[in-house]
Amino acid sequence: MSSHKKDKRKQIPLTDRPNAFARVERKVEHAIEDVKDDAEKRVHGSIEHTRESVEHFGEELHETVPPSRIPKANRIIAALIIASLGISVLQVISQTSLSWGHLTELFTGTVNAYGIVAIAYGFLAALNFAGLIVLIYLDRKGRIFEARMLLRALVILLLAGLLTSVALNGVVWLEITYLFQFICAIAYQIYNDPSLDRAPAFKNPFKEGKEARKKVYEQDPDRRGYIPLNFFNLFWIFMTASVLGLCMEMVFCLLVNHVWESRAGLLWGPFSPIYGFGALLMTIALNRMWYRNALFIFVVSGLIGGAFEFFVSWYMQTAFGVVAWDYSGSFLSIDGRTDFAHACAWGLCGLVWIRILLPGVMQLVDIIPLKWRATITVLVFTFMVVNAIMTLLALDCWSQREAGLPVENEVQVWFDEHYDDEFMKERFSTMGMSQESALRAQQSL
Repeated sequence: MSSHKKDKRKQIPLTDRPNAFARVERKVEHAIEDVKDDAEKRVHGSIEHTRESVEHFGEELHETVPPSRIPKANRIIAALIIASLGISVLQVISQTSLSWGHLTELFTGTVNAYGIVAIAYGFLAALNFAGLIVLIYLDRKGRIFEARMLLRALVILLLAGLLTSVALNGVVWLEITYLFQFICAIAYQIYNDPSLDRAPAFKNPFKEGKEARKKVYEQDPDRRGYIPLNFFNLFWIFMTASVLGLCMEMVFCLLVNHVWESRAGLLWGPFSPIYGFGALLMTIALNRMWYRNALFIFVVSGLIGGAFEFFVSWYMQTAFGVVAWDYSGSFLSIDGRTDFAHACAWGLCGLVWIRILLPGVMQLVDIIPLKWRATITVLVFTFMVVNAIMTLLALDCWSQREAGLPVENEVQVWFDEHYDDEFMKERFSTMGMSQESALRAQQSL
């Protein structure tokens, strides 16, 4: 009997059962209210955090450090920058006169690609010169926070000026000024970084589960950014990823091709900077989105890695005539510089990096004693800058030899003797250079 009633009840539509329909309706209303309350809390929390951040930023912006509290390193760095500005004046004057002619061509519509790069370089040289003058002024006034904010832009401008100069003029002695000022800017940033001492040490939020990560993100505004994006953290991320990426690629080559060969990207040491810069870009792009799901991190990392791989390939071929890799004929290949498979590989690397490796790297970096962090970082950074410049010089001389151009100075003679074609082909085994591509690159400089 009861079974018959139950079956009969099942045949009655839900809308004809007032009690059941009312219960469902109440559940839906409660769910909507919960979502609205959660959204309101999130918006209110974000607004409050933004307001506090703006107030704190305003306080720091107007804070003046008394002369007794200014690090002695600041005075040394400022003096070194002032000494380098004499050469910068020559750069600005010479490049301004060159850019003016190309600027006239721009307005008449006759400018070529070289002229556009020359105009951009002229603006960069002037901006860098003016920025360094303002930096020295702010430091003298004790406005350290403003100086550090300015330096964030100056570091990018100096690096852009250096890369533009190399693409425009080749490797010339005036570029030493850019390097020197770049190192000084980084040293100033490190020695005045208040977040260099982080206590307690970094903790991995992925070890505590999804709900714990969500709670951390909602209740701790300081952890909404995965890590502090200061130079100290970013530099050691670059160093670690450069080494790990090189080891990964060499092991992969051994397992797939059964060949143990050098995959280094710099003249000295076990470093592959493309992986270092790739890790930097992923860390910066995902720093505020670290709590998102794996698919999101995979897609963003793949897009970043693929775009960066394309840029590096284009720059190496344009500046030196070097074909660093060629993926022509593969699925979704873009001019042979990147493809679908390698974008997926970048996506997987980014996911592993954010979820597993980066927390370990941050915990490892915390081992460096506080009183030595700035000094060790500046010294290792200086070595890496010299390493990068020597690599660029060696590649430039190699390109000139392949192009059949005559030796013009003692620098080329020295590189021809110490880093000849045989050494370069063995050291950079994945790079290819033909006489035609080398000659085209040298003629474009």
